[in-house]
Amino acid sequence: MPPKKKGKGKKKSKKELEKERLLEEERLRAEEEARLAEQQRKELELRESQQREALEALFRQEQERFKTEAEALASLMESQLAELTAVDEERHREMEWQTLLECRPLPNPQKEREVNTYLDLWSAEDLNIEEGSPLVPLFSELPAAEILCSQIEQELSGAGANDDAYKNRLTQHLLRLRTLIHDKWDSATSQILQHVDQFSREPNENFQLAATTQDYAFGVWGNLTKNPRYKTIEFAERKLTTSLPKPLVLSNVAIRMLLESSFSAPVPYEKQNGSRNLSVIGPVLLFDLLEMPDPAKTVDTWTIRPILSKQGKPKRISYPFKKDLTEVPEEEQEEAADASIWPMLVTYSLDPGCFANADAATVRWWNEEEKMWDDEGISDVEIEADAGLVKFRTIHFAPTATVQGTYAEFPLRDWDIHPSGPNSAIIHIRGTLSDIKIEIGEGNCRLMSPHSEYTESHLGDRWMSPPMLFKTLSRMGLKFIGPTSMKGVEIADLILKNPAVEDMCIIGIGAFASHLAFRRSPSNRHMSSSKCVFQFRPYEAEDEWPLPDEAEWQSVVFDVNWRVGEATQAAGFIASHGQAITDSTTFIVNSEDNKGTIHSTTYHLLQESIASPKGTDSSPESSPLFSKTVRQILGITRLMCFS
Repeated sequence: MPPKKKGKGKKKSKKELEKERLLEEERLRAEEEARLAEQQRKELELRESQQREALEALFRQEQERFKTEAEALASLMESQLAELTAVDEERHREMEWQTLLECRPLPNPQKEREVNTYLDLWSAEDLNIEEGSPLVPLFSELPAAEILCSQIEQELSGAGANDDAYKNRLTQHLLRLRTLIHDKWDSATSQILQHVDQFSREPNENFQLAATTQDYAFGVWGNLTKNPRYKTIEFAERKLTTSLPKPLVLSNVAIRMLLESSFSAPVPYEKQNGSRNLSVIGPVLLFDLLEMPDPAKTVDTWTIRPILSKQGKPKRISYPFKKDLTEVPEEEQEEAADASIWPMLVTYSLDPGCFANADAATVRWWNEEEKMWDDEGISDVEIEADAGLVKFRTIHFAPTATVQGTYAEFPLRDWDIHPSGPNSAIIHIRGTLSDIKIEIGEGNCRLMSPHSEYTESHLGDRWMSPPMLFKTLSRMGLKFIGPTSMKGVEIADLILKNPAVEDMCIIGIGAFASHLAFRRSPSNRHMSSSKCVFQFRPYEAEDEWPLPDEAEWQSVVFDVNWRVGEATQAAGFIASHGQAITDSTTFIVNSEDNKGTIHSTTYHLLQESIASPKGTDSSPESSPLFSKTVRQILGITRLMCFS
């Protein structure tokens, strides 16, 4: 029987046919896209290969010029250094001559033997009670000591970056002088407590004495009555107060409050350990619990006075008092073991209007053992910056201060510099918390804003060296001194810059800050550590600042480790206004996006881009002293690294 014929297949519907057609078109389109992508990839690789070859050829061709530029910049910096050294030497000679003419008794901070002799002699001098109070001779001695502190800090700020031995000597002199000042206050306090009978008493029969001199507010209280109703010590005119918890009311103790507001007061607390670096805003409160000596006894014409110590210093007492719980009634043992229930409520004064940021500033005590500002045992902190008042609770008798993160302004939000006259410029820096505007001159600078009664009383329009101005601003709460290491610094995802690229950019900006305006580039923060980007444009005296938004800026892109083949080269180029800059942006040979050519220094990049102002033959470069001042400010604030 023959096999059956197969029946015809089912005819495809229009919908199925359309679907197959679409799938085929999609397949062909994907194949075409893949072919084009592959073609584009090969073309891109070819262009990149050609660009690398052209760039390598350019670098080989320009090696001699790169070397000449580097040598020329080194020679320029060396000649400027010689010129500036001569200026400094002349200035020091004039200062020495002026000192001789005025017969100043203070030693020259530069001369170690003179400083040591002065400190030895002052250390050997004793305060006496002959004039009614040891504060009288002390008050006459303190102004000279504070002037010397200031002079040493001035000299320290001007010391060369590489002169570590000299800076260490100056620092040791400064620390020793601050220690001697504290020793003198201790000696005066000890003598006052030992001669309580020679001073007038308060109506409550306890002993209380307060005095004020330049940079210091002093108050000492002695518990003579042990009256449990006496709860507060108040030195009203000095805005110093503290409450008296029960253990102190019933104890044979004295309390001293010494508020130091001199510029150098925070120096002993600047070298810190710990995970976070903090610095002082305003004065330092020396808060001490002392042993109260037994009263003097008079027999006939003799007066017998107990001596607190052979060294003439008051005896400090630890607090909270440590009690043997076996000697405490059972119902009071828990209370005696908990030191936190016996804090003091302390108040002291800040300068009204100081820049203690409400969200960043706090109060801490100096932990001498750990070398850090400690918050353990401090609570209920209230800082009223506008009113100039600080309140807090503490269980510690120790140096105490309002502090803020040393690098609280970092990372910086923005900055710009523009010329304001011949060898004069204005720099505006916007930090995380505050903005500052500074006028830069030849050798000195001054604060322009913020301007208030507080800044007027501390700075006014005074011109200062950059290191001293920024130290002063820091101690006022404007903390724009950049970190020199990352120890104790908490800055999120910032890419730290190689010091070599930072220095190279600073040199270029300093050299032409008299005729060019500069500003931060948003791209800088995202570049590799060996790269920096900043923007610039020509600027004339008649130009208005800020410039309009449509003003055109060019960008300097510089890399100290530009890899070309197997070698690296310090080099950079200028990118056009509006050109997008990323970490992969490079110089394209013969491209209109690049202005000029590659140079091995930012100095030569900027020099090529600028013509003499208004067609004259005058040099577009800044004077050596002005250029140095700009470089100092950029180095102190670390603008290229932390913005």
